[in-house]
Amino acid sequence: VINHQSEVCCNLYVGVEFIKDKWSMLVARNQYERRGSDVTMQCGSLESDASVSWKVNGTDIEAQHQLNGPKLILTQVDLDHNGLYSCFQNPHGERRDTILLHIGIPPQEPKVTCRSNTYPKGFYCSWHLTHPTYIPSSFEVDVQ
Repeated sequence: VINHQSEVCCNLYVGVEFIKDKWSMLVARNQYERRGSDVTMQCGSLESDASVSWKVNGTDIEAQHQLNGPKLILTQVDLDHNGLYSCFQNPHGERRDTILLHIGIPPQEPKVTCRSNTYPKGFYCSWHLTHPTYIPSSFEVDVQ
């Protein structure tokens, strides 16, 4: 008797934020940005002179990021900037907005391969990206 065992291992990142005030529950909105670009996140619809604080994944934002009123400005973002950003009207105040930031690379044209043993009655095509994008990607195919 042969007993084959296989082990599958993976890393899973789950962003969960516990909120003590049931009235402050906000749904995170997605923001997609290009790797290497400067990113501005706006804290809801607060006025430009509003004083806010920001957290990423529950940790206070480091001083190297710029704050401009209710805006957080990240420069030359990379994959390590991905995360759940929350802004608060004052350091210990009400959460005003939550943004799930996704940093990625715009997809290039996919590599397409088609073959057929019965052309023109049928054919099979497959495609893959030439490099990872780190963001959701979908393609529309037009066959003529």
